[in-house]
Amino acid sequence: MAETQTVRRVPLAPKELGGGRTERLMPSAGYKYQTYPTKAYIEAIGSTLEESLRFAGFGLADMLHSRWSKLNSETRADDKQNTRWLDITLVKEKIRFQGTDETKLLRDWLRKVFLKSELEKTVCADFIIHPIRIENGVLLGEAELSGQRVLKLRERIQGKAKFHGLEIDWKNRRIQTSFFIDL
Repeated sequence: MAETQTVRRVPLAPKELGGGRTERLMPSAGYKYQTYPTKAYIEAIGSTLEESLRFAGFGLADMLHSRWSKLNSETRADDKQNTRWLDITLVKEKIRFQGTDETKLLRDWLRKVFLKSELEKTVCADFIIHPIRIENGVLLGEAELSGQRVLKLRERIQGKAKFHGLEIDWKNRRIQTSFFIDL
């Protein structure tokens, strides 16, 4: 059974978006995100690379889910069927990702989570990331994803899965990942 994590989301104002970053204490492990009209900023922290990647995936999945919920909760006058969250199927799948360095590994991981969410309509609930290994100079990762596949959604995010500003910082025995995604 997966352990319960307390996640605090706090407002961020990255310098790239014209604000000064407000320094707030983040839990020893977790994530936070902030959405803007055209992009979202997500930050995750963990004690290992695997844990940091896991929370980055949680942050991305949570942000996508909250945007889906917002889009699908808005009612329309011409919507007579009111199809929102129907035909839910539980899924458990393995995801493989790779990169020649940590940043490329993070980018590939986020793409896989985004594609599961966006193209396969999966609401990700949990990730188990197995230890990262190195083969022929390439970092290889494998994760187990569990969640729900939603077969009928009225609207979905039309994200481009373009990640930028990816950073991995090793500070005080913690690994912090941060990135932007265009929406």
